[in-house]
Amino acid sequence: MRVNVTFRHMDNTEALRQYAEEKLQRIKKYLYSPADVSVVLSVEKHRHIAEVIINAEKMTIKGKEATDDMYSAIDKVVDKIEKQAKKHKDKMVGHNKANFRDVSQGMNPSDSDYAGDISSDIPANIIPRTIDGKPMTAEEAAMQLDDSGSEFLVFVNVRSKEANVIRQHTDGNYELVAPSGESPDVPDHIIPRTIDGKPMTAEEAAIQLDDSGGEFLVFHNAHSKEVNVIYRRKDGDYGLVIPSDERS
Repeated sequence: MRVNVTFRHMDNTEALRQYAEEKLQRIKKYLYSPADVSVVLSVEKHRHIAEVIINAEKMTIKGKEATDDMYSAIDKVVDKIEKQAKKHKDKMVGHNKANFRDVSQGMNPSDSDYAGDISSDIPANIIPRTIDGKPMTAEEAAMQLDDSGSEFLVFVNVRSKEANVIRQHTDGNYELVAPSGESPDVPDHIIPRTIDGKPMTAEEAAIQLDDSGGEFLVFHNAHSKEVNVIYRRKDGDYGLVIPSDERS
């Protein structure tokens, strides 16, 4: 989430900038990344005005509040924005759950098993693809992530032969998401995190991704017993990354 704070008819105050940015972090869990947030703080006579516009995927939210104190105005407008964002997300999650039910009702009972076809057990709005490229170390993946300019990278770890995800934090370090049971041997600037939670289907993972507001979700697929990664595509569907048969 990218936040830009603009001051009008008042001094550019770092304390107010930081306060607005910190307050808006509450909204992040309701948004699909990336999101651009514009904050305008202004003073007109004795009125302190805080205005926020959020542009995210398939969603634009606007809010404006005026009080006799700028900190109070920021609090009020963030409360208003948060309610709108939560309402929108709840609506999207309900819509996605309905889509999953509609697709599932049209499937044959035997479709719940893979039967050699990875796409047979998932709804039509989840698009599967296999991991491209040869297995690599976490450090090699970090370098490839830098070169790609992407927000995260899914790869097969050369040591574990399992799917891992690496992404860069704002502090310059990297986070490596790996299956539980792995003991990643990584440099200090790569912080390992293991997968939590029970195995689930792809559609359950998509619903949990919506609930979390995250960029992606790494999970153990209940059908294949493999580590999969699900993420939201720009077209509103989901991408499901699965290991290929060739992992050596």
